[in-house]
Amino acid sequence: MEAGTEARVASVMHVRCPDGLPEDVYRQVLEQLAELSPVVQALPPTAALVELKGALRYHGVDGRRLGEVLRVRTISRLGVDVRVGIGPTVTVAATASGQITGPGGVLAVDPGQVADWLGPLPVEALHGIGPRQAQVLRDYGVHCVGLLAAIPPDTVQRLLGGRAGRQVADRARGIDPRPVTPRALPASASVSRTFPRHTLDGAAVRAALLDLVVALAHQLRGRGQAARGLTLTLCFAGGTSWEKTRRLPEASAHDDDLRTLAYRLIDAAGLQRGRLTGITLKGEDLIAADQVAEQISFDGAREARWSPKRSATASAPSSDPARSTPPPHSCASPDPPDPTVEARAVLLQPPGLPGLLPHTLPHWPYATALDQALVARGVPPGTVRLNLGARPDERMRIRLGWDASRCAGPGGIRLLWDEETGWAYAYVGPGDSIPRGPVTSLRRVYATPEAVAAAADPLVHTGRPPAEACEEEWPQADAVRAAIDACRPR
Repeated sequence: MEAGTEARVASVMHVRCPDGLPEDVYRQVLEQLAELSPVVQALPPTAALVELKGALRYHGVDGRRLGEVLRVRTISRLGVDVRVGIGPTVTVAATASGQITGPGGVLAVDPGQVADWLGPLPVEALHGIGPRQAQVLRDYGVHCVGLLAAIPPDTVQRLLGGRAGRQVADRARGIDPRPVTPRALPASASVSRTFPRHTLDGAAVRAALLDLVVALAHQLRGRGQAARGLTLTLCFAGGTSWEKTRRLPEASAHDDDLRTLAYRLIDAAGLQRGRLTGITLKGEDLIAADQVAEQISFDGAREARWSPKRSATASAPSSDPARSTPPPHSCASPDPPDPTVEARAVLLQPPGLPGLLPHTLPHWPYATALDQALVARGVPPGTVRLNLGARPDERMRIRLGWDASRCAGPGGIRLLWDEETGWAYAYVGPGDSIPRGPVTSLRRVYATPEAVAAAADPLVHTGRPPAEACEEEWPQADAVRAAIDACRPR
């Protein structure tokens, strides 16, 4: 086939699958397309493009015949009928597939028929024209593609804007230089959260961000993908937005890796009194998970959390990090715990002060043991804060918090620990917390972590404190007391 003839061949195939097609079936449709041609561009969730130039030479048939072969294969092998449009450009092929009214069919438009075929179609039928653009054109009396093609491009640009108007004017004439770019998997994945009312930066925003991290990680693992970067978009009252993108050290779909970078992104926003209306987290530059290089690591705790067995179960339907098994950790030794061991249930805020590693705080072993007990109990993720005790008269404290999105009642819950008075709780309303007094079931200052988790469970899930008392003290209490005394300023 000569080059000049090849350029006039209808070699672009646009395939539309039924709406609501499961992702695993969609992937099987992509595999069927790959049997026809190696140049397949996935357009999730239910469409795809195929470049047929090489396939036409190889099979010695026209595009319509290949479209019919595809339909036979998807119906017989997958039980799925598809609509197939074939044309010389992406726009013509996609418009053709959109004109098929039944659940399946093949519509091919030869290069010499493009103008006559597009002309009578309503402007909204042209692939790439949105509802607002179509309405603007109709308001000015442009009802069909043929009339749109007859209007000078400068006029279309004045109606729809510079770049958009230029693209619409070209596509109405059948001009679309876009190539079919091989892409078997989506290039990005995003999750969003809209706040019902204006929200200031705080526990509610970080709780929403954690939910998005968990949802995005679960989505990536379900697709068999990993992200090389993250983009965080914050939408503010008044319509303004802030966006920032950062690269991950290595491609990952692990909650820990995504969460760490997500927190760096939101910290970079420098929020003070900005009123947020929504937040979006997007995984960028996605690759197949089997392409991620596995590097040797000396981080034993992280390796234990993300062993192949854990990773295989990470894509299970339950994506709540509170349901996962925490890394092994023991506070039997008065030495500082391994700094790589990280709280797994209380993920929203880093403990301590900026620049201060949590393991340097003497009561961090108690907080870590509490965290493991909360995980084992199935208490939802919340926040943890530990003070420094920098002044001689300042007592060491731990604050565990769950906002309203985690609790059964109208507000949140706080559990407060003081090195002298022990455990108390408070309800958190729209303005501030309302102290409710000590947790009477916890009779010891260093109550066992299991008893604290047993007290947190009904508070979070029902809003009521437990009735069963616990007299037992945590076995490592003396070691933590000694560590607190040793670090107290003299």
